Amino acid sequence: MACMVLAQNKLKYGLKIGIIKGRSGFVWMLKILVPISFLTAIIEFSGFIDKIDFLLKPGMDLLNLPPMAALPLIVGMLTGIYGGIASMIVLPLSENEMTLIAIFLLISHNLIQEGMIQGKSGLNPVKATLFRLTASIVTVYIVSLFLGSEPIFLTKKSASVSTD
Repeated sequence: MACMVLAQNKLKYGLKIGIIKGRSGFVWMLKILVPISFLTAIIEFSGFIDKIDFLLKPGMDLLNLPPMAALPLIVGMLTGIYGGIASMIVLPLSENEMTLIAIFLLISHNLIQEGMIQGKSGLNPVKATLFRLTASIVTVYIVSLFLGSEPIFLTKKSASVSTD
């Protein structure tokens, strides 16, 4: 009987602590997601991305992504995974495009902070960052081929060749 009461007390305590920690984590996540999503929506609705499309298009073509995908990539590379996701969810992207962005950010997220940590551990932060970016680009390009995304730069060339 005493064992049963002890188990119930442990369960109540565990639930209480779990709810407190869960609520704390939820609030922490909202502090990241809401402002970044809001700012991304403002940038997208303002048409700013369309104005700098010519700058973003070459790099995004390499990744088989639309130019607007540069925003979640940049946010994620500078802040982290959650910032990139918050930026990505307000943009009109397909599932394949979201998958490619997620893969990129899983490899190259939070570059500044992690570069500093890598530097303190004895690794050259610039080399480590360049390696991570290269790995992201190569991985996303290869995965895009498996997702059925034909490379954009090949599509343009083949579209310009006439089949007379």
